[in-house]
Amino acid sequence: MAQSMLEGLPLEQSREPTSSLFHNREGERALRPSLQLVQRSWKSAELGLIQEPSQFEPALIRSGIRVNHWARHMFHHSEFAISPEGEVASFERVSVWNLGFVLSARIDQILDRAWDKFSFEFSPGDASPILRQNYEDQPEGESFIVATQPLLLPNGKYVLPRISRFQGDLWLCGTLLDRNQEFPSDTQFIFRRRN
Repeated sequence: MAQSMLEGLPLEQSREPTSSLFHNREGERALRPSLQLVQRSWKSAELGLIQEPSQFEPALIRSGIRVNHWARHMFHHSEFAISPEGEVASFERVSVWNLGFVLSARIDQILDRAWDKFSFEFSPGDASPILRQNYEDQPEGESFIVATQPLLLPNGKYVLPRISRFQGDLWLCGTLLDRNQEFPSDTQFIFRRRN
């Protein structure tokens, strides 16, 4: 298995069901998830349009987008990655289920599966505000995580960007997670498609 994409997290071999039907934790029969993607090339975006991280929040606010405390913290993190100017990238939107995990998976398992089996890679940090601005017609209640390099915070937690629509407002949020955080199978992530 490839080295963990989330540095410092222990990797364990994931235990996948070996047949199309298996028994879940409650002893019920369940279908095995498909390792095929439901959606191809969800969105493309031109990156690197803003080269100074401190300019993202004002640009989002001018567009009517709300930004939470942890998203602001991401913009000022020393490892927040900015793309070269004019770079065009394609992004895929997949659920934990689409990646082959039946009930849930830890963040390191999700990132490693996306990397190893699907040739996805991290989205650069500036992808999250750009994708947020470009997805104005997001349905109410929809939320997904942009799979960027997780940023380590002083409190020992990691933060990843989340794009949401809640009570009519468009949001770019920072989502806090622990090293062993598990995400249910319906959690959706955005990955950059490797060229």
